[in-house]
Amino acid sequence: MNECKQTAAESQRQRMIVWEASPMAGFPRPLDEFRRFAARAASLGATHVPLNEIPRSTWQSGDPRDPHPEWEYWTVWSRGAIGLFKLISVPELAPWIPPDEVARSLTLLKKQCAVLRELGLRAILEGHEPMWWPEGVYEAHPHWRGPEVQHPSISRVSYHSPCLDHPEVLAMYRRAMAELCRQLPEVDYYTMLTNDSSAGICWAYTYPGKNGPRACRDVPLITRIGRFFDSLQEGARDAGHEITVNLFNAGFQIDGQSCYRAPLKPGQFIDGVDREERVRASGSGSNSWFGGYVYPVLGVPKVPAFIDEVEHALASDAECLVFSVGNSPDLLMDVYQAYRETPSQGLVSRLEILRRVAAARVGEDNAEALVELWSDIERATEVARYGVRGSPIMIIGPLMSRWTIMPLVPDVYGLTPEETAYFQRGRLAKTEIEALDYDYSLGRREPRGPSGVNHFALEMQLAVNRLEAAAAKADALVGRAARPEAAEELKALAWRLKALASLHLTCKNFVVYAFILQTRGADEGVQECRDIYNSTGTPSLNIGRWELCNVAREEMDNALTLADVLTEATEPVLAMAPTMAEEDGLVFAPNLVEQLHQKVSIMLKHWPEYNALYPYPHSPKTPTRPAGVEAPEAGI
Repeated sequence: MNECKQTAAESQRQRMIVWEASPMAGFPRPLDEFRRFAARAASLGATHVPLNEIPRSTWQSGDPRDPHPEWEYWTVWSRGAIGLFKLISVPELAPWIPPDEVARSLTLLKKQCAVLRELGLRAILEGHEPMWWPEGVYEAHPHWRGPEVQHPSISRVSYHSPCLDHPEVLAMYRRAMAELCRQLPEVDYYTMLTNDSSAGICWAYTYPGKNGPRACRDVPLITRIGRFFDSLQEGARDAGHEITVNLFNAGFQIDGQSCYRAPLKPGQFIDGVDREERVRASGSGSNSWFGGYVYPVLGVPKVPAFIDEVEHALASDAECLVFSVGNSPDLLMDVYQAYRETPSQGLVSRLEILRRVAAARVGEDNAEALVELWSDIERATEVARYGVRGSPIMIIGPLMSRWTIMPLVPDVYGLTPEETAYFQRGRLAKTEIEALDYDYSLGRREPRGPSGVNHFALEMQLAVNRLEAAAAKADALVGRAARPEAAEELKALAWRLKALASLHLTCKNFVVYAFILQTRGADEGVQECRDIYNSTGTPSLNIGRWELCNVAREEMDNALTLADVLTEATEPVLAMAPTMAEEDGLVFAPNLVEQLHQKVSIMLKHWPEYNALYPYPHSPKTPTRPAGVEAPEAGI
């Protein structure tokens, strides 16, 4: 313990070093796990560990205004996120933000801060600001209402953040920050996501566009941000504390000015850049939960990318270094430790370091194979990284659109409520069409057109091939591990790679299946086949049926394969809620294996519909109508 303190203290005299893991949002790690991570970080020279995990907020679920509360909706992005008023209760908000939930979250962070104090570490608070408040707040205090911040494509009602130009709102933030610093004195840095994922600022580039109250429309945005920063820092000083604040959002634009940061004061940053346009931080993000492009699969490391980022970060002039290790802290921290012992100066020396780490796990004779496995993972995930614009495809497709458990059937609108309820419960959708449509993801259809679909399918299949090969390599290395914990690490990695391959295959199948449904008419085209009973003409069958059935069969087999992997695995593989009540769009239900079998059963039940909707060329055609379309009256 003393060694950890000494190492951390030495680092603090040089520059700020942050080590960050990626727990599932809204499901905090057990305290002993947090302690192990923080102790290892301290031994590697960390000065700070983030506080970024609190239990999910119940007040951000079940909106009574929502016409479809049985579906998932936009607030999923905010439930597990930290906001100042989710940690500090103020009387003005107590009727709507339950004080008992606030106290529970604060108690958790106080325990984590006690651990950091023992290790000689400081804390960074990571949150979303200004986070939206319940509608009842604005009904009672209409002048506090700030901008709409919801994503119009995936939200069924409007949500508003408070106006940061209102004196009463700023006063609440000041009081809350003062109390936070008294309760969590280890916190000396607050970094906040804005204009995204539950938060936004008046007359800034939020998802619904620039909007807000008339009262602050003509007040320069940088002026309002400055007042917000001042309120937070003055609140900290009220408690005898100093705090650094940062707002970040990709593509943050302020009044079209290139030098908009000039009015900032010391300790104030926008996108990690200060008033003199100096970049504060450098580090690694390829293993974060959002930037890793593998979530909801847990524990798939990007090892070559990590050591590359470490080399560039340590060579930079940044005063703050942030190393994100996702769900693979042990391996990546071993890589960092090996780097510190022999710093690399380019690709070849980085690979030599990785080989040394690999040899410690599987022996010298198998080290090359393990390094190749790590490289295969990166090549596979990079292939699929740009499949669609915006959010990672693994999150918006298999997880938030529930493709993993949604059945592929030729008439999806013919499914009964009993057949749709289990996948719609966690599926993010805005309309009844989107709740069932196969190719809607986060409110839009992508990819589009034959070339787009073909390109996407090829990308996904290439990723599947590489991931399956990597899983086979991991399985083969299990028996060659140099120590039991390395064997367990490799076995868990094999399960996770098989699951990741399955999710990529699901992405391909859903996009291709939806495209066939859109482009193949019931009478369009034939596919030659072997038919010894057809003596007239060329043996043939309906090409639409043939294509759809092939994709559907592959997806059924894929679902059963994933179910087998999850049944066999003894380590966490996918992000799953502890209870059915906690399932939402960012985690699967705990009965995922049962849901996968349910998916297959529904697909088999509806299999005869292929014959009715896509009849054989020489068969009597069965009249069909789209679901919900009434039959015409006689004589019309």
